[in-house]
Amino acid sequence: MLHDLKTACRELLKNRWFTCVTVLTLALGIGANTAIFGVGNRLLLNPFPYPHSDRFLYLKLGAASVPFSISASAYVVGAWREQAGSFDGLEGYTPRDVLAYDENGARVMRGMQITPGLPSFLGVEPLLGRGFRAADAEPRAPAVVMLSYEVWQRDYGGMSDVVGRAVLLD
Repeated sequence: MLHDLKTACRELLKNRWFTCVTVLTLALGIGANTAIFGVGNRLLLNPFPYPHSDRFLYLKLGAASVPFSISASAYVVGAWREQAGSFDGLEGYTPRDVLAYDENGARVMRGMQITPGLPSFLGVEPLLGRGFRAADAEPRAPAVVMLSYEVWQRDYGGMSDVVGRAVLLD
């Protein structure tokens, strides 16, 4: 067996192009398989980082013949909640880009308009301040914003006095 290994190494050193192509092919194959497994593992095998995420269901407005869908408004989510008796809970969100103005200047931020019960439904509690209340969704109620951890760290330096600051969103 040791003799065979020595012979294989000698042949690989003699045929340098063959060795380079073989090593490059193996590296690309292993790298591609690792990347595909990483994506597949994250999206298909590992659930979302929320309790009972295997029981989540995503509802959207649209049709099979239309290539896009629309996020359900809070009114539609409320109607679904009233009429659906077989769900533990029903909450909604609408992703959107917003222009935020504050003492740091203006910037475009990725945001979500959510129903007030979504964070508690997902088991998420804010590190600072309070969560959303049902009264926050009432007409003419003062606007309330919850920052993601990333935005809090990046734009506000993780400072605890961020609670109560004014942010103007368009």
